[in-house]
Amino acid sequence: MCGIVGFALKQGQPEEYPKRLVEMLKMVRHRGPDEMGYFFDNQIGLGSARLSIIDLKEGTQPISDSGENVHIVFNGEIFNYIELREELQALGGIFKTNSDTEVILQGYLHWGEKVCHRLNGQFAFCIYDRLKNILFLGRDNFGERPLFYTLGKQGFHFSSEVKGLFASPDVKRAIDSVGLNQVCHLWTTLPGMSVFDGVKQLRPGHAAIYDIAAMNWKEWAFFEPNFSEEPLSGSIEENIELTRSILEESVRLRLRSDVEVGTYLSGGLDSAIITYLATQLLGKKVHTFSVTFADHEFDESGFQNEVIQALGTTHHRVTIRNEDITQNFPELVWHAETPQFRTAAVPMFLLSRLVRESKIPVVLTGEGADEFFLGYNIFKETLLRKQFKQGNYDTASLLKLFPYLKHYSEENIGALVKFYSTFTDEETGGLFSHEPRFSNGLFSSRILREKKGDPKEDLSNMLYPMKNFKKLDSIQKGQILEINTLMAGYLLSSQGDRAGLAHSIEGRSPFLDKNVFELSCRLPRNQKLSEGQNEKYILKRAFSKVLPSAIINRQKQPYRAPDLLPFIQNTPSDYIFDLLKSVHIQQMDLFDRNFCERFIRKIYKAGSTKYSQRESQTFLTLYSTLIICDKFITNFRVPEIDIEPLIRKKIDGRGWRANR
Repeated sequence: MCGIVGFALKQGQPEEYPKRLVEMLKMVRHRGPDEMGYFFDNQIGLGSARLSIIDLKEGTQPISDSGENVHIVFNGEIFNYIELREELQALGGIFKTNSDTEVILQGYLHWGEKVCHRLNGQFAFCIYDRLKNILFLGRDNFGERPLFYTLGKQGFHFSSEVKGLFASPDVKRAIDSVGLNQVCHLWTTLPGMSVFDGVKQLRPGHAAIYDIAAMNWKEWAFFEPNFSEEPLSGSIEENIELTRSILEESVRLRLRSDVEVGTYLSGGLDSAIITYLATQLLGKKVHTFSVTFADHEFDESGFQNEVIQALGTTHHRVTIRNEDITQNFPELVWHAETPQFRTAAVPMFLLSRLVRESKIPVVLTGEGADEFFLGYNIFKETLLRKQFKQGNYDTASLLKLFPYLKHYSEENIGALVKFYSTFTDEETGGLFSHEPRFSNGLFSSRILREKKGDPKEDLSNMLYPMKNFKKLDSIQKGQILEINTLMAGYLLSSQGDRAGLAHSIEGRSPFLDKNVFELSCRLPRNQKLSEGQNEKYILKRAFSKVLPSAIINRQKQPYRAPDLLPFIQNTPSDYIFDLLKSVHIQQMDLFDRNFCERFIRKIYKAGSTKYSQRESQTFLTLYSTLIICDKFITNFRVPEIDIEPLIRKKIDGRGWRANR
């Protein structure tokens, strides 16, 4: 795993490029603390901060071809790199290292832009092709690894994190009110967007070419989630066996590493499956890591212990108190680089620190299972709301949706029925499944002085051009929505990549394997969400004989953490007001200051229990946005640290002559 940075400048001073690269690398050093390297010539610079996982000795980046015509920096892992390497060697490819980075490079030399289709992994890379005078960039199917960029009059910049871009003097620092409004409504920006003005993301499953001479950007999709695959015709027993086989192969590939690999263990089905398969494949005790909570409402240690005892893992856990959340929230926001509507990323941030202290650089995680195998209650809710429209609904099914939420009870069933009855029609094209969730955003957006853009309409317009989207049913459209919003923009980012690599921990998600996803698309819906509303049905059947019954029979409960209460208890309101005042001076047109002040007073006056979910989300969104304004706009600084001892490779390409 790495942090990568780079630029292509129209009228730069090449002798200053190494200094600029070093400043940018300082900002992503947590992503790659083992070694660094850079390349520059008269027009571009490439830099890498490397976390050594594969080919520890020879994989130093940037890596070049034998003729010094093509250079690459790469963040991620290519899990099928051994098979691709053998294929490329048969085609005449000559390798200098055993790294997966060089496999991408040789793949580009042989397959050109189609190399992305061949990669099974998590990746973000930039290739400099000097013969074509272009930069070629690619990002993995689901956005496991980030890649930000800016296009300006001075040229092009890219980085694994926004803070790397801001280390360049040519990149301005400002908040984008359109992106911020999207976060308020959708909990994340749209794919390709950020909350910073002029800062974009290469979208998941996309590649791009930057023409250096023409200063032109061209981006296209090499992957789109496709639910129109030919459905499997086998029996349920045959599909169970196929599911086990494909998942086992995915875990086997993700155990490829020159360092030790552990697993996260939440107490749920997905992480238990991954841990079981890892234990079987490694043939030894696996190091497992989990979060527990001092507040028993959120604690899942009982279920975690069931798996630990059944599989005999070497377990490590961190217990989270409310004050841990408030103390570490600002640092988490610094790493996440986007407003947070809940605190769940903070315990994951603290868990990755424990993993680092345990000297386990890689962990397997369970992301993707709920989206692909219909684990979330939002899918059941979608079907239930369709029944509401027909006047045919079951209140017992409604109460079963969210048993862990206090406001879902028989006492207020009338209010619940009234709430869901308001969402029986599709308000915005393609968004039916998520309308109740997005409705909360109307309140959160009140923190803004001006609501720029129409997030729901923009999301709808983004989805409809996707292949076959119009033909999908409401559940499949809901999956597409979940994959493109919450999964890519939050779970794989704030709660995944950023929380992990803040402490130099690489997460790998076997359920996000391209073959696992294809399998999930081809399975009949009732083998994922049964007629009795049993979520992830085929996964439960596939592993029912090897995992504890308490895990198999447990109703889906999402990972949660205390949200608003810790701040009411531990963060003085005066601090929030001072931060709002300070930011307001710098960002005069961003916030509705009168509303924000009234809202903060109301929250602190109401006390520890009298607030709604939307108020909790709005408070966290406001507070984290203030932190972002403070840390990234008002008080941004590149630290004065010496990373020179870590720079193992310096390539001055200014004397290059084309070698064909």
